[in-house]
Amino acid sequence: MKSTKHFSRGFTLIELLVVIAIIAILASLLLPVLAGSKERAKRAACKNNLRQLIIATHLYASDQQEKLPHGICDGDYDYPPLVSTNTWRSFVDSVGSHKIIGCPDLPAPFVPGGYSMPPYGYVLGYNYLGGHDVATWGLAANMNWISPQKLTESGLLVLFTDLNVWSPGNNTVAPHGKNGPIFQQGDATNPDSGGIASQLIGAVGGNVGALDGSVIWKRIEKMQEYQLSPNTTELFGVW
Repeated sequence: MKSTKHFSRGFTLIELLVVIAIIAILASLLLPVLAGSKERAKRAACKNNLRQLIIATHLYASDQQEKLPHGICDGDYDYPPLVSTNTWRSFVDSVGSHKIIGCPDLPAPFVPGGYSMPPYGYVLGYNYLGGHDVATWGLAANMNWISPQKLTESGLLVLFTDLNVWSPGNNTVAPHGKNGPIFQQGDATNPDSGGIASQLIGAVGGNVGALDGSVIWKRIEKMQEYQLSPNTTELFGVW
């Protein structure tokens, strides 16, 4: 009786290359989806942080005759992305943790809890728009924002925003691009951007928190540009 031998046939080189090509195509299709899902999760975490910070301002104000924490930096500088050391401490003390300070999407130099920048104070990773004396800044065309001073003011006034800001000729921050924050060469301030607007380097939107505690996601094309420094050409942002 003649025996029958069975031989297993392996992949040919062409078949192997076809399989690799298919895997590469699938990966190219899936990776943006996964990155987009991760970014949406960080936007939600960022929104929650802003809610907690608004609560912190309410807790502080309830012990200060309804007056919100001061927005002026150390040394009487005035930049909404920064707060004084005392205001930073009031946020931390009010919620019992520094971890809610800062957008979780922003890489270095931003860190959870904010970071000290002498002689100005602390960089939050958000714009804090309360407690500023905007009326003294001058008559620039885009000074049409109101800084809330007390809890008794309109709840619709914007109190915190994501850090879509830029300094012409210098830096640009864009915490939420399509698939995450925009950062060139590992630096979220994008020093090589030339200080162009956040939207021009890929920002797609940001969270905006109001005095009444509400926080909404707003697409960047629906945002309005504002001046964020008494110097009319120094710092701008959108919300």
